[in-house]
Amino acid sequence: MISLVIALIFASKISLEWTGLIPREKSFLVFQGGLHPYFNLVFTLLLGGYVWFRWAHRPETRAAQSKAFKFFLLALSGYLVLITTLQILFKVSDQNIWVQGAAAFCSVYTIYLFGRVIPSQLSLENFWSLITRISVALTMISLMIFILGSGLGFKGYRFVGVFKHIPHMVTCATLSCFGLIYYLYARVKTTSAKIVCMVLLLLSFFALILTGTRSASMAVLLGFFLCLLLFKTESNSIRIVKFTTGITALLIVFFFGHHMADQAYQVMTGEKSLGARIASDGIQTRREEFTRGLDAFKERSVLGTGLLSKFNPSEDFDFKAYNSFKDPHNILMSAGVVGGWGLIVIAAAGLLMLLYGAIKGLFSKNYARRVLAILVLTHIPILFIYHIHVSIGGFADRIYWMLFGYLALIPQASDVEL
Repeated sequence: MISLVIALIFASKISLEWTGLIPREKSFLVFQGGLHPYFNLVFTLLLGGYVWFRWAHRPETRAAQSKAFKFFLLALSGYLVLITTLQILFKVSDQNIWVQGAAAFCSVYTIYLFGRVIPSQLSLENFWSLITRISVALTMISLMIFILGSGLGFKGYRFVGVFKHIPHMVTCATLSCFGLIYYLYARVKTTSAKIVCMVLLLLSFFALILTGTRSASMAVLLGFFLCLLLFKTESNSIRIVKFTTGITALLIVFFFGHHMADQAYQVMTGEKSLGARIASDGIQTRREEFTRGLDAFKERSVLGTGLLSKFNPSEDFDFKAYNSFKDPHNILMSAGVVGGWGLIVIAAAGLLMLLYGAIKGLFSKNYARRVLAILVLTHIPILFIYHIHVSIGGFADRIYWMLFGYLALIPQASDVEL
């Protein structure tokens, strides 16, 4: 059942509109060519509720998590319920009070189901195995769509593959890359299997490049090189990979270092593009989004504007009312807009705890945990420049909370290198 809950994260964001057989929208059944958010919500509540029920009645099967993490979940959840109650009492939002209450319930449900319940029941090794199989399969299918026609699988100039939106493809390709890195270093032993992993890794990274997402591409590159440094070499094939990669990187930096730095600067400032994406000044864009979020935060710095702040005000909640321009693209400003100063403090504390846990995890004896720590560590900057992740329907939201939950597991004596 846990596998179905995790598979639903991916399935809920798949779009079949590109086939020409599925309409973009159809009543409450189809939304953006795929599963309607109502079904995503209902299935997550029902399937997740069953998983939670089994977890509650089988305490002997739970893996232990750190007390600090459990206290953080309690503090965050309690604050979300408290601030939502105050927002309802002081009529901060025009949204229906039952909708606001449901949003708070779903946020707490998401935090606990994916951060506490699932990581304490499904082993980290099995989690990596499941995530890798799903993400690699969907990434390869997306690339097949790309091969079938240059216009298929694109939104504007950015690659979305089989997904509804660009961030979904980015998350899937990133998970595919890190999952294959884990398999390359910890699971597969034969040379032929390692070659297959390398080929799939390169293809997954190519799909990521097609999305034009600079931060995720850099995170995967940094993660790969951290693995080269932190994983001991046992097989000749990995020694060859390490030696070849190290020498190649040294020569590239020696001969082209200045040119590469200049190119990287031009990509960030919008003078050059990444993949097929139109060049845009990433630094200026983030500055504008931060300023927009700061202005919204100043209007209600104590209570915030609520969990539904990114939806246009309306008595009747509608998924179509989502407005991405209301997203500050900064986790602290996003927390401030949602829940005022209190949520900013909790978000900042969470980031510091995450940084500590990721650094500690780099030295774990368990390879699955070590790759997890590298994934989280390379994504902390990405977390910082995006919003607070407490949505039950969000792709990255549910994935991130599982990563946090697994990182918070207390290492056992049986955690040895595989």
